Amino acid sequence: MHAIFHLTHKNNTAPHDRKKEFGYLCGIISGIAYGLNPLFGLPLLNEYHLSLDTVLFYRYVLAAVVLASFLGIRRRFVPITIAQGGILGCLGILFSLSSLFLFAAYKYIPSGISTTIVFLYPVLVALIMVILKEYPTWQKWVAIGTTFVGVILLCQPSPGASYHWLGFLFSFLSAFVYAIFIVIINKNKSIEKIPAAVLSLYTLITGCIIFLIHSIPEGISWIPDMRAFFLLLGLGLMPTLVSMAALSFATRTVGATTASVLGVLEPLTAIGIGVLIFDEGISLSIIIGACLTIGAIVFMTITDHTKPSNT
Repeated sequence: MHAIFHLTHKNNTAPHDRKKEFGYLCGIISGIAYGLNPLFGLPLLNEYHLSLDTVLFYRYVLAAVVLASFLGIRRRFVPITIAQGGILGCLGILFSLSSLFLFAAYKYIPSGISTTIVFLYPVLVALIMVILKEYPTWQKWVAIGTTFVGVILLCQPSPGASYHWLGFLFSFLSAFVYAIFIVIINKNKSIEKIPAAVLSLYTLITGCIIFLIHSIPEGISWIPDMRAFFLLLGLGLMPTLVSMAALSFATRTVGATTASVLGVLEPLTAIGIGVLIFDEGISLSIIIGACLTIGAIVFMTITDHTKPSNT
């Protein structure tokens, strides 16, 4: 995480090739880290029966405390303008809504499938970029199309699985607001010079405020025991802080569309956790879908142009 924040802050002086290679790596790291949501989140919801607001509030608070400590030690705090604060507030709202919709979906469909549907966000990012008159290369369109087919196959029901349409809706909404979050980071000029660590901290603080307000009148529950604390800490570090930092660097380095597709290991990680830990089942369509998505990311990585791309 330190390396991600350090290189992001120094991104104007690092050699381009090194930055781009690290950008690809960060895109993959972001996907794996975000795919760990079920590992830490499901026990808190299903075993401890904590509310969504409680889980997400502590998730963002712990991540913010860790990041603020990091910034304090490194003395990386930087002032922001009112306009920048407004943009960062919007980013915080979008990232918080993405988390809220994803965890709400866990109540209606298997966690691996829900997180997989969220991976439709690369398609949404590409479509938004087209609206903004920036067109992905044909290699990226092939990768996007292949990952779309792969995600559809990954979403095929396993024998005996129980699905509810609300789960699909919440998962799609999570993907939609996440796509907007990525595009804003990539395209908004007023925040492009803000270090990723500072951007992430303001986003997390906004999330804390949102979930605290949203919890009214039920309130936030106390953390039951040390196991719950470490689950919340893991949730705050891996799928929140590490994923956000890595995504921010990847988006600014290799572009919004490429960074999105690089997150292919997000659904694969979530499905692997669902199968191995939560006994969610696996089918031939899931295996084929996994192979397609991996093939798509490998194809895009080895055929992508070496010059910088905004998409």
